[in-house]
Amino acid sequence: MESITSFISRLPKECPHLRELNVNHDPGRSSVFVALSEPLKTLNHIASIAHYTPLDMTTWAHLVSLKTLKCISFSNCLNAHAPVIRSTPQTGFDFLVESPNAFPAVQEMVLYANSCDPYLSLIRACGSPFLSEIDILIRLPFSPFSSRQFISILSEKLSLTSIKSDCSGKRSRRDLPLRRPPDLSISLRPLSMLHNLVSFIWGTSYSFDDLGDSTMTDLVASWPSLRCLRLDPLVLDSPVLSHQTEPPSVALRGLLPLASHPLLSEISIPLIAQASDILPSSFFPANGHSRVTSLRLGQWMVIEEADGDLEAMARYLRFLFPICDQTYPNGLNGQQRKLQALVNSEK
Repeated sequence: MESITSFISRLPKECPHLRELNVNHDPGRSSVFVALSEPLKTLNHIASIAHYTPLDMTTWAHLVSLKTLKCISFSNCLNAHAPVIRSTPQTGFDFLVESPNAFPAVQEMVLYANSCDPYLSLIRACGSPFLSEIDILIRLPFSPFSSRQFISILSEKLSLTSIKSDCSGKRSRRDLPLRRPPDLSISLRPLSMLHNLVSFIWGTSYSFDDLGDSTMTDLVASWPSLRCLRLDPLVLDSPVLSHQTEPPSVALRGLLPLASHPLLSEISIPLIAQASDILPSSFFPANGHSRVTSLRLGQWMVIEEADGDLEAMARYLRFLFPICDQTYPNGLNGQQRKLQALVNSEK
């Protein structure tokens, strides 16, 4: 049977107009790395490429210049047990500083890696006005500085409709890359410039410092097409086990603007739930207006100050989200589970 390296080496001749290439191979086989790098330099019609082997700098230079490339997926770790490999060139992506229009037609970028840091310059350099989706899964948590840098980069990609940033490594707080310096804030507001966002999923190490009721109001105005909002910091940064000096400040009243959003269907945010924050019914949106069908309570700090508080909160949530029918009981603590049960009983 023909070897994989022999097959790859003949691609430019046998498939000069190749449009889609997916290479998933043993990262320990350096021969595949060499075999793939050379033909890629002469394939000029690639529209979609997914590769899990390292590439050299000249190959990357060719890929970033292709005007046909629409989707790129790359990785430097195949799974939790695979050896680490390199998708970056030996010198990193510094050469992209001189390529202000890298990936001129890319619509989707997918990254699976141990750390996002080596790839931030690549994402920043992407000059495509059609970039609509960024999907990142990393094994090591973001550092505070990298989180803020990544937000800054994303805020410049005005065509984005979907952002997903997650971390597969659920670690204890002592494994954080860095304790956040007190003068280094991570703000969600720069992303309000992304007026085309449909889905925003943020599951990294550090939650946003400016989470608050007014932030929710601003996001509803800034993201009119939003359907999914998930701000899911890792367990190590949850409201209950937070290493931050202040817990998230979104209160129950902060759900009001989200309930009035005409398209939003899924909500998962850190929130402090207490009955004293429920506004009078005159502030409520018209009953039945909300399209939210999924409301996750797993990040809520539920505070019961008096008898009847949980019942009052359940009625409030059912009024705001009358068609919400998806529940997620797994992982809830006692108070969250009680509130969830009461919400369900109000149906």
